[in-house]
Amino acid sequence: MLRKRREHPGQIGNFWLSKRPTSAAWCRTWFDRRSGQTKRASLGTDNFEEAKIELAKWVTFNGAMICQAPSKTPLETLLVRYYEHHAKNLPSAEQQRIGLAYWSDFFAREYVSEITPARIDDFVQWLRNKKHSNGYINRTLSTGKAALKRALEREEIASIPNFKFLEAGKARSRILSIEEAAKLLDAIECEHIFIYCILAMTTLGRPAALLELKYEDQIDFKKRVINLNAPGRKQTKKYRPIVPMTDTLLAHLNRNGSGPVVSYWGRHVASVKKGFAAARKKAGLESDVTPYTLRHTMASELRKREVPPWEVEGFMGHKGGDNKTTELYAKFIPDVLGKAAKAIDTYFTELDALTKRDLVLTQPELRASNVLVDNFVSIPKRRNPQVSLGVPMVGVTRIELVTPTMST
Repeated sequence: MLRKRREHPGQIGNFWLSKRPTSAAWCRTWFDRRSGQTKRASLGTDNFEEAKIELAKWVTFNGAMICQAPSKTPLETLLVRYYEHHAKNLPSAEQQRIGLAYWSDFFAREYVSEITPARIDDFVQWLRNKKHSNGYINRTLSTGKAALKRALEREEIASIPNFKFLEAGKARSRILSIEEAAKLLDAIECEHIFIYCILAMTTLGRPAALLELKYEDQIDFKKRVINLNAPGRKQTKKYRPIVPMTDTLLAHLNRNGSGPVVSYWGRHVASVKKGFAAARKKAGLESDVTPYTLRHTMASELRKREVPPWEVEGFMGHKGGDNKTTELYAKFIPDVLGKAAKAIDTYFTELDALTKRDLVLTQPELRASNVLVDNFVSIPKRRNPQVSLGVPMVGVTRIELVTPTMST
């Protein structure tokens, strides 16, 4: 008859919890095959639940896991292991961390076997109580499922629970009128929210792509193109295209910039939701206006302005367009999406007439003594109507860059 394997308190793999006869502290315990002895290392706590967490952390960073039983494996172990060894190296690391944190908070101290469909339903309701949309909840669910799936594929756990995602919510259909867009931009008080909105309306990029956008390797001022997909990042179904840099956007970018384009005191910005919501409320717009609304608003404007469908799809990174062809030519010929870029600049000229703040700041390709000058001059709104755009300035040997002040 086979001898039943002895179960140890808090066991994870080949490690478990025990105490020395002379101490109340729990220890990480294991059997050393080389010496033939059981060894212990203190975890620094006499609380059993805290000791289980500390043991899970240790195993995450140092221990090998081979087909562990779901009933003996804390979910936290797989979540932390997934983040430390995989997710934190992804471009979406911050979003991954937030999603995993939700899982960790709700399923604190639960084992993988306890992640039943009923518990997932409770988790979904908990997220809904936080006012999250079905789309956001699905992304959070997918983050946890990715952690479980990775552990299964690496044979770290014997099995994982299966659960369904929510039905996709209705497509965002809110479109801003040009008057609403003007009110929104005038209501913005923070510089990083303003530059985000300019980016969103001139590139039609998705929020995540714009927040991850960096000056280095993604913005080419010479060719005047923007690669919304960071070097080394694998393209997903949410395709990130290469798009031309419009005149409007060029004026708002820092040619000597480095790091993230959307930044707060030089630091990466994980989300613009709060700042955007504050501007939206100040502008008197409804809660259905989100950062994503800017993307859909501009797509609608391009269609209204008779931009060819394939150019609109190319800007948005939709699979309906010939992405491979667009990608190939956009690297070398910025005018490949020229009608869309021109339509965007035309829209901003019309929008600028409605806003208090200056949106159309500069005249690109301004020449002095037949030499292309990289710096640009701010054109004050309605203060110098005699300035003729497109006419070279005679006798100017140096053009100072004027940084526009932010309206409050």
